Amino acid sequence: MELQHLRTFLAVAQARSLTRAAQQVHLSQPAVSAHIKALEDELRIILFHRTGRGMKPTDAAEQLMPEARDLLTRVEGFQRRAAQLAGGVVGAMRVGVMDCGYDLRLARILGQTRLRHPDLRIEVQTSNSTQNITGVLDQQLDAAFAEGEWEEPRLRIIRVGTSRLGIIAPTIWRDRLTDGGWPRLSEFPWVFQSRGCSYCKLLHTLGEQHHVRFKPEFRTEAFGAVKDLVVEGLALSVADLDEVQPWIDQGLVFAWGGFEVAMPVNLVVLAQRQEEPMIRTFLSIAQQVHRGGLGLKAKVA
Repeated sequence: MELQHLRTFLAVAQARSLTRAAQQVHLSQPAVSAHIKALEDELRIILFHRTGRGMKPTDAAEQLMPEARDLLTRVEGFQRRAAQLAGGVVGAMRVGVMDCGYDLRLARILGQTRLRHPDLRIEVQTSNSTQNITGVLDQQLDAAFAEGEWEEPRLRIIRVGTSRLGIIAPTIWRDRLTDGGWPRLSEFPWVFQSRGCSYCKLLHTLGEQHHVRFKPEFRTEAFGAVKDLVVEGLALSVADLDEVQPWIDQGLVFAWGGFEVAMPVNLVVLAQRQEEPMIRTFLSIAQQVHRGGLGLKAKVA
């Protein structure tokens, strides 16, 4: 049995989608399908049912998932221990990122990591903040970036920056939104990103605070789609104001004046693992980059 097949199995089970799972494990969709087929043939059971809503794990798959996670965790722990004994920073590290306006400086971090520790491979997986936090807790991720305030004693949470969030709206709605305050916002359709997105969580919190019920008429994972829906006059949304400033300058959207908030951007690891050489090394480089202590370009000998 190949370990990569187990990783693919867990990715499909979590994402409930071959396409999203392929993005997580950095494979093509046909390769993901082939992994699942090979695993089903080897185990002689059906792992997923294809439905209109995606890939649904069978009862057998649900029972096997905890054992698959445990097996991968033990194998990776074995590999980390071997790297420690070898005296070097060696192995594959999985880092979760999310689509946000704040510059995570990921390319600079990866460049410096490769320059200093060529035997340490970084695998980047893109998801939302909630799934990144869950991935670190479940040890499916070794480190992750996540936006928002998190109270979880099992985590070490390092703030690396702040996003400036506001509500953006189509310019054609400017006059209608000028008066009326928060209650007026409930009269308009909204575009939400995924339920695990920190912006979506923020909207729900704001709704409770101001006794407003937002209408999420659209949902999308892609921020480009959010922009298009707002520009075309179909919805309001929450966005990083620094990221959308060019749209505001061009008159494509406007920022509603009744709200602006600073959203923490964090680097997160499991507290009990923060002293592992691989994770300690990554945290050190990432923090130096975000403090501006490392150059923009890695010089390769």
